[in-house]
Amino acid sequence: MKKTFLFIIIFPFLLFSEVSKDVIFDTGKSLLLPGYGFFGLDKKVNSIPFILSETILLPFFTYLTFDANRKGDDALNFASYILSKNVSEYPENLLTKMEFYTSYRDYNIKVISKARSLYPDDYEKQLDYINKNIVPDSLGWEFSSDSARVYYSDLRKSSRELKQFSYYTLIAISINHIVSGIYTYFVSKEIRNIDFDTQLDSKGIKFNVGVKF
Repeated sequence: MKKTFLFIIIFPFLLFSEVSKDVIFDTGKSLLLPGYGFFGLDKKVNSIPFILSETILLPFFTYLTFDANRKGDDALNFASYILSKNVSEYPENLLTKMEFYTSYRDYNIKVISKARSLYPDDYEKQLDYINKNIVPDSLGWEFSSDSARVYYSDLRKSSRELKQFSYYTLIAISINHIVSGIYTYFVSKEIRNIDFDTQLDSKGIKFNVGVKF
C-alpha cells in the first residue's frame, strides 16, 4: 500500500525525467493552451476539439462569474436602498438570514422560541443561546414588504446558482487542459519514437526506456 502511494506521488516526476525535452515541451504547451502542443507535431487536426472546448468554455466561465457578481451586488444595493443603510459590510450569515425574514425582530423571536424549546428548564442556557444568535439593533433590518424580501432573496439565490455553474465550468476547463496535455504526451511520444514502459511489482518500480525504429 505504501509503495503504491509512493508511486502515485513520484510517478509524474519520474515520467518526465525519462522522456525527451521535446515531449515535455509539447505536453507543457498543451497543458497551458489546450491543443497547442500538436502544432509542433504537424497534428493540427488533433487540436481542434480542445481549442473549440476552450473557445466555448472560457467565455462562458467569464460570463457566469461576471453575472454572479453582478446579481450579488444588485442584491446588496437593493437591500441598502430599501433599508436605508449600507448592508455591504454585513456578515455573510446575516445576509443569508435576511433572505428568510422580513424583519430582524421576526428572526429574534424565532431565536428566543428555539432557545426555550432546546433548554426548557435551563434559563442560563437559554440566555447563552439567545446572546450567541440574536441580531442586535445595529445590524437589524426591516423590509418594507415581504415581496421586497423575496426579490432580494431571489437575487441572492440567482447569484449562488451562477457561481455554482461557473465552478462546474472551471472544472470542465481544467479537465480540458489536463486531457489535452495527456493526449499530447502520448502522441508526441509516439511521433518522437520514445517508448516508455513502467512496471510496478513487489520488488519496486521498473522503468524501461527505448527508441523505436
